[in-house]
Amino acid sequence: MLLPYSASLKDTIKPSSVLALKPGEVDKLDIEGKVVLVDYPDAAEKLRFLVYEISCRRPAAVLLVTPRNALLKSDVVLGTPGFTYALSAPLKVPVVCVDRKVASVIASEGADVEFSSNMSKGSGRLIIASLNGRGDLEVHLTSHHDSIIGGSEASPASMLYSVVDYLRKRDLPVNVTVISYTAREVGDFDFTEYHYTWGERYLLKLLESKGKLENVEYSMSISPLSPGNTLKVVAHPALGKYLEDIGVHVSHNHFFLESHPYMEAGIPALVVTSDNSYWHRNTTLSRAYEEGVVARVRELIALLLEKARPSEEWVKATREYILDKTGEACLELRVNLTRLMDLVPRTDALEWVKTTTRLAYSTLYVACTRPLGVYVNSSLVASISSNSMASLRSFLSQCEGGIVVGDQRAYVPVNQLRGLEDFYLDNYAKYLARALKPLIDYEAFKILYRFYVKRCLGDGEKSHWDK
Repeated sequence: MLLPYSASLKDTIKPSSVLALKPGEVDKLDIEGKVVLVDYPDAAEKLRFLVYEISCRRPAAVLLVTPRNALLKSDVVLGTPGFTYALSAPLKVPVVCVDRKVASVIASEGADVEFSSNMSKGSGRLIIASLNGRGDLEVHLTSHHDSIIGGSEASPASMLYSVVDYLRKRDLPVNVTVISYTAREVGDFDFTEYHYTWGERYLLKLLESKGKLENVEYSMSISPLSPGNTLKVVAHPALGKYLEDIGVHVSHNHFFLESHPYMEAGIPALVVTSDNSYWHRNTTLSRAYEEGVVARVRELIALLLEKARPSEEWVKATREYILDKTGEACLELRVNLTRLMDLVPRTDALEWVKTTTRLAYSTLYVACTRPLGVYVNSSLVASISSNSMASLRSFLSQCEGGIVVGDQRAYVPVNQLRGLEDFYLDNYAKYLARALKPLIDYEAFKILYRFYVKRCLGDGEKSHWDK
């Protein structure tokens, strides 16, 4: 199976031209002109980086081998290693997924192979509905109905319908906008590096341009799940506390998930997924959700709709999370974060949480060629969290090959810094602090301006208007 955006492949493969390698051997062996056999990575970020590293060394083709017979998988690969919002390009090297049995035959006997690339532009349709509740605010409930392999029945769209059918029989305390979108996996025709959830990001930009995001309290999403596995919840700290109170484990890395675009827009978001969903997404594995899993998703979403309302508890949970994750960051950065938190008395809870989320949400991307490893974290203060800084330090000190460091804007190769890790990390933190300061200054000005205008309107005195 040819992976999306891959070049075509038509060739007679001889065993002498086949080279089986391990991911950590990419920069050690001469693979030019070879047909490379390598295990299909167990994570999307590793897949992208591995294929990029191999393709740069001009092989004849890359054959990604799945861990079992009759299992095929199809994930997008592009000609660049990272996940920024910059434009990428299709690969010039054929990348094909094969199972164990086919890989063994090709390596021992050779084979005639032919795969044709057929890239074309298409149109996707968004499905939007509403469940009327009370008040003027709304909550977004989202999922997707596209899948590279398997069609809509292999996506969470069917589970979304089950949840909506359950909710429409209840008295909802808030309006619910239900959204099923497409272009989650394939991405846009400009080949944006971060192609995930492109349809959702398109919709959010459209809504923002029309001022329709101001009334959104938060979003909840159903992401790809693997049948029979324990549910995993990734959430904004303000939302996660409701589930932690009932014993649900909550994590905070939103990368590759439906919550990612909402968090970037400053809207608190939560997504329900499962740990091993990667192997059940865009795959020939059969998929059937157990009724118990569907029921559990319905219960969690109904609980949030019933209990989650903007309050000082949201402010407290967000503040505590940021301070805890920042740890012993540089003083300048902590001063900036403290200034942001000092704006609480001059705004309401929801506005402060949205502003803080939009400014503090960040991504750290680090990848090393040998040993092959990729670290991606997207959450509040991800780029300077104590965990991320520890991971970055580990990569800098242990990587024996090439290394790249970046975020959602760009990434750069970093020369080996043996003995200079502390110097690099200190300057990295100061760079982030300088970049954050003007953003906080601007948001503080807007909040204070609105605060004083409201006070003037309340007092009605001409002297205040002159000020």
